[in-house]
Amino acid sequence: MSVHTREELERISRLARREFSCALMSDTKWRKLFLGLSKAREPESQMLVQFLEVVDVHVMHIPVENALWCPLPYIDTHEFGPVELRAIEWLEIPKIASWPRSNNLPPRQIVQDLDKFRVALRGFGHFPLIEMQQGMRFEGYKR
Repeated sequence: MSVHTREELERISRLARREFSCALMSDTKWRKLFLGLSKAREPESQMLVQFLEVVDVHVMHIPVENALWCPLPYIDTHEFGPVELRAIEWLEIPKIASWPRSNNLPPRQIVQDLDKFRVALRGFGHFPLIEMQQGMRFEGYKR
């Protein structure tokens, strides 16, 4: 997620082909998804992202539209800078965003309007969406 070279993109592609039976999302499809999500996002909108080769799920803000200004295979995130789109295993929009706070305060919880995201995505194509009780998940790969 940090070395931005053609070799790194090819390495991630080889890893995905080895670990998964098929890819459900291309770089272009991820960009369309992020563009649609940016149309419905609020300042505190949250997504959970599982990256290839990373154990932990990352809690992130849903990027704004100008996060797509970087070269095609990347998205510029507030939290990590540019990341490779093909390195996303899955992305989840939780019904309730939970943002940690300092000073031992409980996390700030915000209800997210999932219908607003669904409506915003309609004009951008069909996506591998899994409806879950705790939110919605977009899969990049299938095992």
